[in-house]
Amino acid sequence: MTANLKGAVAGTITGGAIEVTGTADTTSVSVTQTAAATASGTKSGVVDGAVTIADVNAGSATKAATIATVSLANYGNSTISSNALTNLMLAGKSGTLDITSGLTKEIVTTLNLTVNGLDAGAITDVSNHFKTISITATGADSTIADLGDTAATALTVAGDKAVTFTSAAGLTTLKTVTVTGAGGVGIDVSGIASVTAVDASASTGANTVTVAADQTTYTGGAGVDTVSITKDATKAIDGGAGTADELVLNGTDAAITDVSTNITGFEILGLGAAADGTYDASGFAALHIAGAVAADVVFGNVTAGASLTIDDAPTNAVTYSLKTNTASDAVALPSPTPTLTVSISRAKPSP
Repeated sequence: MTANLKGAVAGTITGGAIEVTGTADTTSVSVTQTAAATASGTKSGVVDGAVTIADVNAGSATKAATIATVSLANYGNSTISSNALTNLMLAGKSGTLDITSGLTKEIVTTLNLTVNGLDAGAITDVSNHFKTISITATGADSTIADLGDTAATALTVAGDKAVTFTSAAGLTTLKTVTVTGAGGVGIDVSGIASVTAVDASASTGANTVTVAADQTTYTGGAGVDTVSITKDATKAIDGGAGTADELVLNGTDAAITDVSTNITGFEILGLGAAADGTYDASGFAALHIAGAVAADVVFGNVTAGASLTIDDAPTNAVTYSLKTNTASDAVALPSPTPTLTVSISRAKPSP
């Protein structure tokens, strides 16, 4: 089914609700609407309608459904009710999506989700029956507000495009995240107490991940791995085979006292918004601050020649303190340069 929505320039047209009820012979459903748009002086605005898809046996606790495949492109807040749903394809700027099974004993426990340029609200398994959510990203990068499923213990992300999760808080029993392919993932699993491992060793893409370093291992791949931690690592945190992997310290120097034990494979040391105090930069080839930090910060024991890159004003003083007295150092700043205070100090020569 395709719904083409057109309205007057500068006006906004809102699509009506779309309802699809299957029969015993319905195995797949596809609904495509016009891409959502904001009205302007040159074009009309589009608000896509809600889609409701119900299998012929929707709501039954014992009867098997037949709708196994659903494709939605550009949708409002929508629902799918089918205990046979296995393959789900989503695309475009979209609303929330609730998925319901209803079976007393679930038959399908893996959801194969393909995303293409998706910018969507939360995707929620209302029945909490998918144990594995397997995502393939293609076409264009995608952003998902959240995934909700208290049964899911495994999340896999593959494909040649990136997937960013604004939040992953709905995956309350998640144990493992596996990333493969050239796309990469952006996800924060530091608040999920059950996560034990993030494995991106087979990824060649850019991965931006936040983990609880005393709970979750991280294994990077051949791409650029940016890993944020808030405390000392008691689990293995490995940046992988890439040459520009960044470890971001997003906690005070009292919380992060050691960046060598259990940490390997990172070339860049970064400081996050919660940074406050002095951090040991021994062995890092480059230093990075993306923006504001909580208080004055010091990169200590800096290797001669290590660059310092500051993307935006840190709002507090930054000190670059060399481990060895040498004239070799470099500071790279953005253009235009923000207002900031940077001090470069050298170690005192030995008597």
